[in-house]
Amino acid sequence: MSCSPFAHKLTTNYVPTIDEIAQISRLLVEPLDQLRRLDAEISRLQQSIDELTAKRQRLDEFITPHQALLSPIRRIPQEVLQEIFLRCLPTNHNSVMSCREAPLLLGRVCSLWRSLSMTMPALWSSIYISVPQPTTAAWEGVNIAVLTQAVTEWLSRSGTLPLSITLYHTTARTEEQPLVQYMVSLCSRWKHVDLSLSTFTYPLITSLTKEDVPLLESCSFRTPTLGLSATYDISFKNPPEVLQAHCLRRLLIPSFMVPLNIPNWSALAEVLVVQGSFVTLHGLRIDAALSVLRHCQSLVVCTLALTEANISVNELPVVTVPNLKTLALHGGHGMGSFLERLRLPALCNLELKVNSVSIETNPVPLYSFLSRVVALESFTLTFAYQTRETLTALIARLPDIAQLFINIRGGWSSPERDKALFDDEVLALLEARKDNPVLPRLKAIECRPSSVSPDALFSFIESRTTYSSRFGVNRLDRVSFELPEKGKDIFPALSEVVAEGTEVIITYEEKPPAPRWIFNPRGNLDRSVPRLSRASQLRV
Repeated sequence: MSCSPFAHKLTTNYVPTIDEIAQISRLLVEPLDQLRRLDAEISRLQQSIDELTAKRQRLDEFITPHQALLSPIRRIPQEVLQEIFLRCLPTNHNSVMSCREAPLLLGRVCSLWRSLSMTMPALWSSIYISVPQPTTAAWEGVNIAVLTQAVTEWLSRSGTLPLSITLYHTTARTEEQPLVQYMVSLCSRWKHVDLSLSTFTYPLITSLTKEDVPLLESCSFRTPTLGLSATYDISFKNPPEVLQAHCLRRLLIPSFMVPLNIPNWSALAEVLVVQGSFVTLHGLRIDAALSVLRHCQSLVVCTLALTEANISVNELPVVTVPNLKTLALHGGHGMGSFLERLRLPALCNLELKVNSVSIETNPVPLYSFLSRVVALESFTLTFAYQTRETLTALIARLPDIAQLFINIRGGWSSPERDKALFDDEVLALLEARKDNPVLPRLKAIECRPSSVSPDALFSFIESRTTYSSRFGVNRLDRVSFELPEKGKDIFPALSEVVAEGTEVIITYEEKPPAPRWIFNPRGNLDRSVPRLSRASQLRV
């Protein structure tokens, strides 16, 4: 077979002659006979394999269920299994209504787990509900009813435990909303609630009194679809009385909904005042923000969206918050004046999100504030429309922090300029050196995006790790940079640094793919002038 006289004609279009056809037929007699014998042997062996496979399957069907009886999970005490179930719940949000996650997933393992999970109220005392955008009124009516029934069944398993609820229902068209009404009926058990509701359902919340929510500790109100007229009517004439709940310790509300006459501001440990709806994009006036802080002497965490007030800085009171450890400010003009009047002796974490050129035009109040927060450990800066000089001056004036996070949001008018702010020159300021190093206690740094080169980044990391003891600075624990494009690979040179415990993360800017021109040979064919058919041409 290996030396066929027709080898040079195989896989070609050659047409054999009559004599060659006879020769080829004689040549294939023995190979065809061998092929038939091999097929028969394979069939015999396959039959034996099938018989052995069936025998093995019968044995496996006997062994597997008996081995399952020996599984250690069966011997775990019910109390331990219940604790495992509780540890399966999410920690950074309320439980979602998904069969792929706990607690619903736990009931799909076996009947024992299902019966146990269904009788554990703690598994069902939190819920996250996001109502999708309805396509039609009929769709909304049918699906809201089904969803309400599912939520009712879920929370009915929670017994009498306090509830943690997140509800996003911003598309309701009327006050008659069974889902919101059901949630309000459970208000006496509210402990943590995060509500994003439409204008129509908001009155259901404002009708509640502080006596209706005796357990409420954390409350978040968002109104993303609130219209302008409703804004003024609701926020100033009828603020929710639930904000006066006796146990309230954490509060998140839009900036237009800040009633300064709440009696228990002093009990709040965390306050978040965010920007309002798409109609009221402004934040809280700085004079009102200072009033809030003046009332919140127990405050530990605070997030404020600020807007400028037409008032002299000297007319603003100096406010001291002795226990405030984390402060996040979002805004632009007016932020400097706000910081100038603050005294925060315990501040550890500071986040500034600047959306204008306020730092560049008047950086002195910020520099003065930074000189006063001697306990600061972490500083996060998100900004655009600044200059490299402003950034370098700010870094040079930072207190001796341990964590630095910089997020540069490209401005719409000059995104490339903004992305290039943090370059080799700025990074060189942070490079450890013998003569008075900047931020000697720095242990973590993150910047995205940046225009730093791989060589400059390697030099910085090396000075803060390999030579950290020589220069008298802390060794970096974490470094994360976003570079403009993939260039020189510095990871091989950093292998020893990584092996010694420093986490190095290098990502690259995701550039949108270049638009592709796709040729369509039938493009706009339906718009072209109709041509005469061949028959019509002949008649003409």
